[in-house]
Amino acid sequence: MRKTFRIKNIVAATRKWGDIRFVDVPDAEQEYARALFRAGFQWTPTENPIVLAWDNIPDEDKPLLVPVIIHGLAREADDRLFRLIENMPLDETDLCALSIAVDDSPLGNAKRARQFLKRVGRPSEEEAVARLIKHPFYVRVLVRRVFRVPDVQLERAVAESVIDEIRDGARRMPLRWLRRVVQSGHQDLLERLRGTQAQYLLDELDAEDASSARAVFEQSSDEAARATALRTLVEAGATDAADLVRKAFNDPADEVKTTALDLAKRVLPAHEYATALVRLAKRDLQDHEVQAGLRDTIIRLIPEEILAEILTQYLR
Repeated sequence: MRKTFRIKNIVAATRKWGDIRFVDVPDAEQEYARALFRAGFQWTPTENPIVLAWDNIPDEDKPLLVPVIIHGLAREADDRLFRLIENMPLDETDLCALSIAVDDSPLGNAKRARQFLKRVGRPSEEEAVARLIKHPFYVRVLVRRVFRVPDVQLERAVAESVIDEIRDGARRMPLRWLRRVVQSGHQDLLERLRGTQAQYLLDELDAEDASSARAVFEQSSDEAARATALRTLVEAGATDAADLVRKAFNDPADEVKTTALDLAKRVLPAHEYATALVRLAKRDLQDHEVQAGLRDTIIRLIPEEILAEILTQYLR
């Protein structure tokens, strides 16, 4: 839901951190509104319309923006944001969201916010997650911050916020969240990600489905999706599994090649598998650590006396 608030005599609206729209701008405020809008392209803790305009927002309107500020903290935990709301009355849901937002803040500095939570009584993570997973807005904080996706059915409005947050770049556990959306009966919402920067996630989901994996393997530009699709096809018993693995050995991506090698032992003749193992151990991989690991594998597989005999022939 889009919240309407005032900035001086401007009527503005927002529905999440990073979103602002000016509903009504008097002529006298046009230049000020344009300056705020230009700042909105940054949306850092200090360079964004809400923070820059904070002193010009009436006190009675500021509580409406508490969820938006906490959403901003989930994106980049920073006490400069927290200071805007620390003296406002926060309800249990707000506290749960704040607790998750600043829990392990890798970006910014949320020391003041964590001290505040310690004073008022920080809710447990289990309590916070259980409350926020039902909240159509604050579920965005979970999508940004948690590593464990709750095993619950998502309401439609909650699922819509999950999809929107992933479309905006949430990358902590996106595939798990998308699976939860699908398992909750909202698969149609995935179409909102098609053609966006999150398209690769749809490819990876399709790669897990045997009915769509072949198209992903042959067409996707995402190497992780191609690797997953290959595994799906081989494990599903594709009749041309051996040819798919052979094709994957020529893929430009290391991840696809190493997945093919992992599967090759199942579907290729022993000599062909051994040849592929040696080839990848000596060349064809950009990741030198992986290559070194393959060489170690070869050394472990060959009995010492046989390896010594082979080396003797080449050292003469």
